[in-house]
Amino acid sequence: MIKFSVTWTGSPDTLIAHFAELPGVVMANVATKVQQLTGELEAQVRSNVTSGHPLYSKTGALLSSIGQTFEADALSAIGSVYSKGVEYAHIQEYGGATPPHEIDPVEATALRFLSKRSIGFRTGAVSGEVVFAQHVDHPGARMPERSFLRRSLAEMRVDIGTQIKQAALDALKREGYPI
Repeated sequence: MIKFSVTWTGSPDTLIAHFAELPGVVMANVATKVQQLTGELEAQVRSNVTSGHPLYSKTGALLSSIGQTFEADALSAIGSVYSKGVEYAHIQEYGGATPPHEIDPVEATALRFLSKRSIGFRTGAVSGEVVFAQHVDHPGARMPERSFLRRSLAEMRVDIGTQIKQAALDALKREGYPI
């Protein structure tokens, strides 16, 4: 899950006091902007998943797992964009290793794949040949990082901060504060 928020370098009590002094319309304007930006961030994540960089969409499961939430109250607005329910999303986002494991057919009697090299149980198999097997002992693999969530946030980070700041300033101007 990725969350973005406005940061404050002072104490939390000072921040709360500053927000308490501001009209509710400022927080409402900022919350509206955060909600809009959450939708834009989700769209950017979806675009990165389907663009071929860093990922290629195959089954659509990862794309379907992407969603967002938004919550706001008088002092905060939190937008979250996430991937939920897809086991391999974490290893795609951060990279890592899979342990050796067995692969068995689920909805068929055999597995079908293209060989990348000669395979011991099938004498004479050459690279690119179609292979059928009832079971495969996968040796495990090292997966490189293919960030689709953090990459999207990094691409939008500056724009997000600028737009949130502008939303607050616009509301203050409408309220008559000298800006």
